[in-house]
Amino acid sequence: MSNRALTQAFNMPASITGTKRLVMFVIADSASSDTGHSFMGVEKIARYAGVKPRAAQYALRALEGAELVILGTEW
Repeated sequence: MSNRALTQAFNMPASITGTKRLVMFVIADSASSDTGHSFMGVEKIARYAGVKPRAAQYALRALEGAELVILGTEW
C-alpha cells in the first residue's frame, strides 16, 4: 500500500464519484510504496470494488481520460 497514492485518491476532484472513486481507491490501496505502480487486472479490481468487470473497465477509462491513472498492458 502506498500512502502517497491513497492521499492522492482522497484528494481526487469532487466530480469523480461512484464506481470511478471506488476503483481509484482499490488501485491506490494496491499501489507499491516504492514506485506507486499497481499491477492489478480488471477482474481483481472489479472483485475488490464489488462491481462487474465491465463497470471497472468503464471506470478505468474515465480515470485515464481525467489523467488520474495511466493504463498499460506491460512495462
